[in-house]
Amino acid sequence: MKTISKSSRTKIRQYSLEKIDFSLPIARREPQRKLFYGWIITIAGFIVTGSCWGMQYSFGIFFKPMLAEFGWTRAATSGAFSTCMAVIGFSSLLMGWLCDRFGPRITIALSGVLISSGTFLTGQVTNLWQLYIFYGLIIGIGMGASFVPLMATISRWFEDKRGLASGIVSAGIGGGTLLIAPLARYSIDMVGWRMSYYLFGIALFVTIVGSSLFLRSKPEDYGLLPLGATGKERDNLQTGNSQTDFTLNETVKTSAFWMIFIAQMLWTFGLFIPMVHVVAYATDTGISHIAAATIMGLIGVASLTGKIFSGGISDKIGNKNTLLASLAIQAFMMFWLLWSKDLSMFYIFAFLYGFSYGGVVPQFPVITGKYFGLAKIGVIFGLANSGALLGNATGPALAGYIFDSSQSYSAAFLLAGLSVILSMILCMFLKKPSKI
Repeated sequence: MKTISKSSRTKIRQYSLEKIDFSLPIARREPQRKLFYGWIITIAGFIVTGSCWGMQYSFGIFFKPMLAEFGWTRAATSGAFSTCMAVIGFSSLLMGWLCDRFGPRITIALSGVLISSGTFLTGQVTNLWQLYIFYGLIIGIGMGASFVPLMATISRWFEDKRGLASGIVSAGIGGGTLLIAPLARYSIDMVGWRMSYYLFGIALFVTIVGSSLFLRSKPEDYGLLPLGATGKERDNLQTGNSQTDFTLNETVKTSAFWMIFIAQMLWTFGLFIPMVHVVAYATDTGISHIAAATIMGLIGVASLTGKIFSGGISDKIGNKNTLLASLAIQAFMMFWLLWSKDLSMFYIFAFLYGFSYGGVVPQFPVITGKYFGLAKIGVIFGLANSGALLGNATGPALAGYIFDSSQSYSAAFLLAGLSVILSMILCMFLKKPSKI
């Protein structure tokens, strides 16, 4: 047998060592995972929407105490809420532009100052015109930043999981209603409606302005990319170019934009009739004020659940399908309310109405972003959302007028259901536009 010399064995060992890749264990080491900052923004957005809209939707809790003190009509009093919603429609355009220009941190901080000031001043009203100025105008301007800039910001931070993130931010509306509505009822019973407005004004300043400090405009400014952005999407984001992004001028020339605008207007026209009047309607049927306030709380719980659930499910079945299913449920519940005379029926209404409401809210901003791109999403969705605010403004006031004229809400609830059905039909024909 042939033996190998000592020198040959040494050369073989050296050759073998040279072929070994000692960097392999290091190359397999994965970088430490950190929490994506977009989720921090999502949590801050949840707190902002909860604070703003939880207080806004608790207007019905303050409704009868103010009627009892001043003797105003329901139409005149609910008109302040309608004025606020109309002002939100116009201020959403301004706040969307401010967000695109200066970022969400400054925009939301300004919103917090206006909302908290208006809430505090509402506790000092002695005349109807003051309610319209303090609640309708000042709070309305501030509320313009309570939804549009947040949803625009979320769209910029998330490519993947955008539906879920939008759902979580929107869920703040339900979470805030769940917390603030019964708290407002308890506070009114303990210290009166005026002092309650003072206390809530201070609390809103802390929560909204405090949360604004955590907001950031877009991930590219910090060397990051949206969650899930890959391939061509990364190239577009890094170069600032995208063939799918519409300008505002191009957007308003599409039928898809105006279909979204009108669909939101019809939906919110019906939506806000019970949102403002259901507590008064429940007490008219003999339900106690405390029990009636829990109806709003249940709406808050259900809408919170609906927003998170729909946000996740829309990532799987699509935003349009989720939107249509939610609108169908909500339309049915408007008619259900016509026959609701005991607390159990009101609770069934509250859960399904709130759940379906939560299903609708995240879909419109996500659809708008997918249809028209993200370059001008703040001002584009601000304009589209002004349709929703027009519906908000007219529905509750008209319902108040119907009640004052007939001493019944039946025609108002019937009108609300038909309006939501029309919105659903319009959404069936929504299609993504193509740039010319």
